[in-house]
Amino acid sequence: MRSFHLSANEKLAALGAAAVLIGGFVGFWTGALGLLAMLASIGMLAVVFRSRKENRGSIMLTLGGVAGVVLVFGLLGRLGSIGLMLTAAPVPTIFYLVAICGGVVMAWAGWLEFSNPDTTDSVDNGDERPST
Repeated sequence: MRSFHLSANEKLAALGAAAVLIGGFVGFWTGALGLLAMLASIGMLAVVFRSRKENRGSIMLTLGGVAGVVLVFGLLGRLGSIGLMLTAAPVPTIFYLVAICGGVVMAWAGWLEFSNPDTTDSVDNGDERPST
């Protein structure tokens, strides 16, 4: 039986990925590049909840960086019309902003995992052998 014990970086990445997914589905302002960010968040969830590998930090950094950069650049492209978007459709716009915050959180969590990896096993898969 597997029991998941997520580190703080992994919890942060999972929460950011969930915010990107929920914000991307409800806030329809994300566009085509927002779909790329949502795919990166699905990939982030897969990386967080799979077994421990050596290059986990670099994968998390890449996926978080893609989601964060894409969503922040999308916000910069729509910065002039954010007031009109809030007036016309406030709920999707708020969820769009939630998705942007989630992408930034994913990028930050990926950076933290890459720069300071947790060396303890976060997933107990039951096949550890005692050291001699």
